[in-house]
Amino acid sequence: KNPFPLQKISDGKPKVYLEVAIFRGSFFGVDHQGVLEFELCPEAAPKAAQSFFEDCAAGRLRDCAFRHVSSETAALPAALTTDEPETGKGLSHNAAGMLSASRSGGGRVLTLQGALGLDRSRVAFGRLLRGAEMLPKIAGCCPIDGVLVREARIVSCGEVLKRSVSREREPVRPRRSCSCSGSASRSRSPGRRQKRRQR
Repeated sequence: KNPFPLQKISDGKPKVYLEVAIFRGSFFGVDHQGVLEFELCPEAAPKAAQSFFEDCAAGRLRDCAFRHVSSETAALPAALTTDEPETGKGLSHNAAGMLSASRSGGGRVLTLQGALGLDRSRVAFGRLLRGAEMLPKIAGCCPIDGVLVREARIVSCGEVLKRSVSREREPVRPRRSCSCSGSASRSRSPGRRQKRRQR
C-alpha cells in the first residue's frame, strides 16, 4: 500500500513546501518571506515522513509558528495526525535544513545547522531542497532576554506537485546573411529570364 496516496510511486520521493514569514511585532508587519521545499525520505523513517506529508498536504500547518527557536534547531508545530514510534533508521543530522522527529513519535524540529548529536535520540526524515536563505532568518527569531521580538510563522504549506519536464532548447544555429542570399538570388534571376526568352 502506498502511504502517500496523493502522489504516484513513479513520481519519486514526495516533496512538500512550507511558506514562512518572519513577523517583527504586530505593528511592523513582515520582515522576510520565503518558501522552504523539502524532499521526504520514507525509506529512512516511514512513519514520521508519512505523518508530516499528510499534515502538509492537508494544510494543517498553516498559520502555525515555530517554537523554541535556537541557533541549532526550531521546533515545528506539533503533529496533527497520530504519531507512532519511529522504527526507521533515519538520516543523519549532518546539515542544516533536516526535518527531524523524536524516535518515540512527535516532537518535530527543523535543523538550522548540522547537529550530529541529535542522531542518538531522533530520526531525520527529510532534507531541504530549496530556500536555505531563510534558515538564518528563522534562527534570528531567538528570544532576546526572554522576550520574543520576531516570530517565524508558516503562512502556507502543501504538496509539491511533479513539475513538467521541459525539453532542452536546441542551440541556435547561425543564420545566413539575408543580403548574401538576396544577392545570389538576384544574380541568378537575369540568366533564367534570358533562357526563357530564347526558348
